[in-house]
This record gives sequence, structure tokens and C-alpha cells, in this order.
Amino acid sequence: MTKYKWSWYDTVALLAGLAVLAYGLYQRNSLPDRVVTHFGANGPNGHMNKDGMLLLLGAISVGLPILAGPLRAIDPKRQRYAMFEGSYRIIRISILLILDFLFYQMIDYNLGKEIFAVIPSTLVLGGVMFVIIGNYMPRIKDNYFVGIKTPWTLADPEVWRRTHRMAGPIWIIGGVLMIAAAFVSPEWRQIAMIAAILLCVLAPSAYSYVLWRQKNAKQG
Repeated sequence: MTKYKWSWYDTVALLAGLAVLAYGLYQRNSLPDRVVTHFGANGPNGHMNKDGMLLLLGAISVGLPILAGPLRAIDPKRQRYAMFEGSYRIIRISILLILDFLFYQMIDYNLGKEIFAVIPSTLVLGGVMFVIIGNYMPRIKDNYFVGIKTPWTLADPEVWRRTHRMAGPIWIIGGVLMIAAAFVSPEWRQIAMIAAILLCVLAPSAYSYVLWRQKNAKQG
């Protein structure tokens, strides 16, 4: 499959993005001029102009659903997507819907009508996203847009395959750590967040390098 066909997954993601953008625009006059956009383990730690936030929200919530599928058309390995089409769709729509909910929650936080505690719910949703991605990661075939892209995975399809097979459970564990971090003190929360991110990023990257070295050593 070299041409991308728009699916109902894309329609759902686009409608959800348009809905959260419309909500933000509707609430624009009620938002403060400077809105909270970043949160750390201990609370808000970043702000930006409300119009800049709405522009960013539109670019992500509306732009990504439009581009996430068609971008594969410019991938030199675009034929590989047909081999994990279902997994790619689930990963894509999961990420987009979770981002939309977090944007909606950010708007409500700045309006002073926070329904869910921002930091715990963000960690839970982020953890769920990692678990979903981890579950489908072993099915992702080598490409340039989706998956763990190190110099060594991109250089060798076998290194890619084995790295993603190993990374799947690692990302699930990282996601569970992030979910657990939502229910502990801010000090332990920060440690758990850092541990989860480092585990998911460094372990597969290092593993891909080791696999590549071992394979090249045997060939040499």
C-alpha cells in the first residue's frame, strides 16, 4: 500500500480535535491573557500567551489528524505500513484522543473549573498511552516516522525487529510506572516519572546499539 486512504479513525480524530479547538476559541475571552501550559511534578511551571496556546492547540489537535496518515506517502519505506496498518491506526488515534483530552483539561484549568486534578490525570493518561504503544510496538515494521528510530534500528531491519520486540514490554512497564506516579507524593512522583522516561528511551536505544555491534562483529 503506497497511497493512504482516509478512514473513520481519521474522521474521529479530526472531529475530536475540531471540538477541543472550538471549545478553546469559545472560551477565549474568559481565559487569562497568560495561561498555564506546562506542569511539573509539583504543579504549574510554564505559561504562554492565550492566543499562542490556541494556535498551538489548533496545529496539534487539527493539524496532526490531517497529516499523521498522509505523511507516510513521503516515507521511503512507505510500503511497510501495510504490514502494521491496524496497529498504526490504533496508536495514532490513541495518541490524538489523549492529547485532545489533555488540551481540554488545560483549558478548564485556566478557567478555574478544573474537573480532574491535572497532574495525576495527565500521568494516568500518559501512562495509558505508553501501555497502548508498548502493546503494539512489536508489530511496527521499519519506517522513518513511527517507532524507535536510532541509527542502528534504521540501518538493519533485524535490529529494528528485535529492538521493538524488546521495547514493547519495557514501554508497558514504563506506562505502569507513570500511572503509579499519579498516586504518590510529589517527590516520589518526580522520581517515578524520570525513571519511566529513562527506561523507555535509554533501554531500547542501548539495546539496538548492542544488537548492531554484535551482528557486525559476527559479519566482520
